[in-house]
Amino acid sequence: MQILMDEVEKLLELLYQENEEQSYNQLVAIIPQLEQEIQKMTDAELQQQTMQGLLLVMQAMEAGDLTLLADYLKYEVIERILGA
Repeated sequence: MQILMDEVEKLLELLYQENEEQSYNQLVAIIPQLEQEIQKMTDAELQQQTMQGLLLVMQAMEAGDLTLLADYLKYEVIERILGA
């Protein structure tokens, strides 16, 4: 899990720097790992909220809003995974 969190931190840096191409490439590589971590969650409500957060990440990606994507990833997904 620490390796994943390190990758997420690098991704967040890229997103906040608005490095679109690199950040999208890294995000695509990380999403399956995030989904695995979400599936491991034992609290069904928290798991559902985290999946909704992941959907918000995807919507921000579609909208091209890198800052919003980073915020959703950090606060709606990662913090919930770490808190589980």
